Amino acid sequence: MKNIISKNKNIILFVSFFFLFLPFLGVAENGALIESGDDVIEIFRRIGVWLFRVFLVATVIAFIITGFFYLTASGNPNNMQRAHNMLKYALIGVVVALLAGSAVGIMESFLDVSNGNS
Repeated sequence: MKNIISKNKNIILFVSFFFLFLPFLGVAENGALIESGDDVIEIFRRIGVWLFRVFLVATVIAFIITGFFYLTASGNPNNMQRAHNMLKYALIGVVVALLAGSAVGIMESFLDVSNGNS
């Protein structure tokens, strides 16, 4: 666990500060960021769309790099295994992107917010 934290320290710090300052990102001139339950859903919807786009672009780049590694492996088993692992992680990225894009819809259906029956 300590090794994972030390490797990803910058990512963990960024995510921590992002969620720490998230309430201050959308404060308008005339009032608070969150005035109703629909505002919370809208914030999550925007975050989900943003995450979907970021993961989608990163996944396309990962597929391109993976293809390059497959083409340049020249039958070397170590390079083929490296390309295979990269392909696996790129597919995991696709799944994460799809989950980020659909997380708000899942949350709305779970909470039944869209019908106003909260």
